[in-house]
Amino acid sequence: GLEDASPPELYDPRRDAWSPVGEPPASLADVTLTVLRDGRVLAVGGSTSLVYDPQEDHWRTTGPLLIPRAQHTATLLPDGRVLVVAQGPRPSCERLVELLRGGTAPGSVDKVLADFTEPGEPMTGFRER
Repeated sequence: GLEDASPPELYDPRRDAWSPVGEPPASLADVTLTVLRDGRVLAVGGSTSLVYDPQEDHWRTTGPLLIPRAQHTATLLPDGRVLVVAQGPRPSCERLVELLRGGTAPGSVDKVLADFTEPGEPMTGFRER
């Protein structure tokens, strides 16, 4: 995520230049940014999620997250959905799983998988070049 959220900018590869974009309605600290298939950008993190439309230079709030997130990933799936994987303290993750499985989550939740394994041994065989 973006720990020190500077004002957002848009890169235009045709001009090889950056330009400022509209001010988001919420902080972009601790968010993941995922480019959607239609070119919009999904920002998930903190306690909300936003969608930025570069054609209109406009941010839209999609709704509050059930539990604030700062340690997560967001991946665009081939069918256009976005998979958000949360990690954190076990009680927070257990509460999130409970909320998602309870059917009261905003939006659409297709499947909830929970893995509460403890971190394993550090990986070996990797070195920096």
